Amino acid sequence: MKTNRLIYKPIIFLALIMALFLVLIAPFFVSAAEEYPNGSLIRAQDDYKVYVIFNDKKRWLKNLEVFNSYNFKWENVKIVNSDTIKNIGFNNLVRTEGDAKVYALNDFGHKRHILNLDVFNSYNFKWEDVAVIAKEEISSYPESSLIRKAEDTRVYFLENNKKRWVNSIKSFIAHNFNWDEVHIVNDIDFGTYGAGEVLGEEPTEEAKAPVISNIQTTDITENSVKIIWETDKLADSKVNYSLNSPVTEAAAVSDSNFTESHSINLINLTPNTTYYYNVVSSDESGNKAVSGEKSFITLLSAPQVGENVRITTALGQAAFPAAVFTGLEYGLTWQDSREGENSEIYFTRLDADGRKTGNDINISNNPNKISSNPFIVWTGAEFGVVWSEYSSDSKENENGCYLYFIRLDANGVKQGKNSLITSDNYGSCPSNPSMVWTGSEYGVSWHENRLGLATSRIFFTKLNNLGEKQGEDMQISRDSISEDSSITWSGKEFGLVWKESLPASKIYFVRLDKSGVKQDNEIKINNTGGASLYPSIIWNGSNYAVIWQGEDKENERQIYFVELDQNGNKPLDDIVITSNSLGNYSIFPSFIWTGNEFGVSWRQGEGSIYFVRLDASGAKKNTGLKISDASSGEAKHPVVVWNNLKNKYGIIWDDTRNNNKGEIYFSIQDASF
Repeated sequence: MKTNRLIYKPIIFLALIMALFLVLIAPFFVSAAEEYPNGSLIRAQDDYKVYVIFNDKKRWLKNLEVFNSYNFKWENVKIVNSDTIKNIGFNNLVRTEGDAKVYALNDFGHKRHILNLDVFNSYNFKWEDVAVIAKEEISSYPESSLIRKAEDTRVYFLENNKKRWVNSIKSFIAHNFNWDEVHIVNDIDFGTYGAGEVLGEEPTEEAKAPVISNIQTTDITENSVKIIWETDKLADSKVNYSLNSPVTEAAAVSDSNFTESHSINLINLTPNTTYYYNVVSSDESGNKAVSGEKSFITLLSAPQVGENVRITTALGQAAFPAAVFTGLEYGLTWQDSREGENSEIYFTRLDADGRKTGNDINISNNPNKISSNPFIVWTGAEFGVVWSEYSSDSKENENGCYLYFIRLDANGVKQGKNSLITSDNYGSCPSNPSMVWTGSEYGVSWHENRLGLATSRIFFTKLNNLGEKQGEDMQISRDSISEDSSITWSGKEFGLVWKESLPASKIYFVRLDKSGVKQDNEIKINNTGGASLYPSIIWNGSNYAVIWQGEDKENERQIYFVELDQNGNKPLDDIVITSNSLGNYSIFPSFIWTGNEFGVSWRQGEGSIYFVRLDASGAKKNTGLKISDASSGEAKHPVVVWNNLKNKYGIIWDDTRNNNKGEIYFSIQDASF
């Protein structure tokens, strides 16, 4: 019996260990697989690297540009322990949308094109494991030109579909190779490449090939690019380029001058296209150096003057755009219901020529609420965006209806979290915010029926440069129905206009000092007898200028303009910009001051966007020009922006052409038509 106990004790002990494994450890691996579906974002506690999951494997997102190209959000990155990261295999097969080329990534993020199906199958790869990634990401992986077989330490350099044995460490170093680039391949893959000349021992100084370094692409346009690099000795310059990888010498540009600083311009390229290239430099003795393969993407074609360019393509209901020009590019924001029934606030950038420079970014990020009516300003260093947010359930708005604010850097990256402006809820919804930057702080106005009555008032508050609220909200308008405020800054005080609806819709103006204190009583500024709506105000350096939609004596809806002096006095009568009759009408005006003239845009009649230029006194410099060119749908809510870099106007609006629910469109207009 004693012998039996000795036999069974280890068995019992092992059984207990296995049971503990099944209870405590095994579920961890099961849950780990279930916990990270495709698209999950993870990183280790002690590592900055963010990985995206694809088919239960991880792929490192190498930089912020790649991360943002997918509209990923930092708050969705899950922090896990380092062992969990290590236990997840690498997703090392990638391609781009519309391109059948499959690339294998090594552990150091260097890509190599899998030449054919036989090679692909020789590794037992599966097509479902090939991740379709963005062009920004594929471009972030440098091309590898070095291979070796698993059972062989010899490294080969790939050039023109041939493999060249690098026959010593000295040669490897002399040719500026990097061990991280080396891909380990099988016999079938290795045999795909023909035999090339041996890369021998390090040559003498005279026989050394130039060392190529610091390769860069600059001045990229839609049809050209400049490629620059350096060599450690005098050498000539050549760039081979192709639409295909690996690069062939089917197209090449050369410069026979010997230099250490090289520059080649490639022209007549196709817009929005990926090109692959390498650079070649030969010294005076004919010793040649060839770089590894690199790539670049040409820009989209710049919109032509008058062309209608669709900015959004998400097939949601995009509306109420706001825009600003930074001095270098446009910043656009709007509300959009692309991700569900509730609208969110989105942001994107256009370069000075009107080309989209990034993806749309969701900045409100609150799918349980309806976010609407954004307004955007530029401080000289960053964007400030304000919007209203409420629930589709009216009962919830009793404790969840506010104005929000966020700062974005010049690239559109959020600086901190969305912050509340109206922190005290009064059972009503603040709406239609307007905002201005004074040079050191923000001034914000909006309307809200805060007293619980059916009469909204205009309110004002200030935010410091970090978006932090300064002081309490101040009621600006009288106890009457007041809505649709617009605010500007004169350099020393705020100017504020709004619509007051009792006894009839009129436009009112008031001045506020830098603390927000009213400098005098509000002044009615329009002389029209009918309803007046949607006022907007600008400071032009010496006077305030105001436009609005009003009704003339024939009850035709027109666009009106007036100037006020720095004290709010009205020296001249209202100027009628439009001349509608027989039921035609003009609504939703917007305008901008260029430093020399005003640009004015509005919706005309059943749904076209029009534009006109006014001189400094408000006199028309041209007849109204139709901007939107759709034969169907409805265009509305135009915003006009001055591009001082190109001396052109940018006009943005929402449009339901082609049976869309609503998309954002953009057009450029000259300041000389």
